[in-house]
Amino acid sequence: MVRVKFCGFTLASDVEAACRLHPDLLGVIVGIPQSPRNLDATKAAELLQRVPRTIQRVCVTRARDLNGVLRLTETLHPDYLQLHPDLSPEEMRRLKPHAGLILVFSIPPECRGAEDIVSSIKLYEEVADIVLLDTKGPTGGGTGVPHDWRISREIRRSLRKPVFLAGGLNPENVREAIEIVNPDGVDVSTGIEVAPGRKSVEKMKRFLEAVGHV
Repeated sequence: MVRVKFCGFTLASDVEAACRLHPDLLGVIVGIPQSPRNLDATKAAELLQRVPRTIQRVCVTRARDLNGVLRLTETLHPDYLQLHPDLSPEEMRRLKPHAGLILVFSIPPECRGAEDIVSSIKLYEEVADIVLLDTKGPTGGGTGVPHDWRISREIRRSLRKPVFLAGGLNPENVREAIEIVNPDGVDVSTGIEVAPGRKSVEKMKRFLEAVGHV
């Protein structure tokens, strides 16, 4: 079964609606002010407290300051931290007692091959619990734009760790993406929204149905 992560929540009502549909993971964004879905730690903690333990909670942030991320885990108590590889593998390893690590590697829209990306991932593969492949954008990911899924397929075949796919997924294209890439999970934010940070119950339902969560 392909796992589903819903991300970028800003409203308690949307969190509660999503939880009734029961995705596998649910995420909030903290400390990325360029994102229209960015929250402060207090608001993020309030939303994550509404998520039942049967759904894994994810804090999406940037890890430029190890101590800052450690303080964030003390406030939010996430099951996973979702990070770009801004810290060294050794520094990342210090986070693992506090939360699982979803490490994001961005694929440029014009990318023509997987070799350089695979080489970068291999440096962190041991410390990552999940590798997330997203389309490269100004903040690293979160563009709502697909990349070449054939590149993700090459990367997926080169790794031993679970791989999640993100970038422009929606109810209409997620089944095709799964068939091409064969990921362990899919991650969606923009594709289940009516506006940035505002989720659509109908789109969330249709996304889960397309993946096969029925």
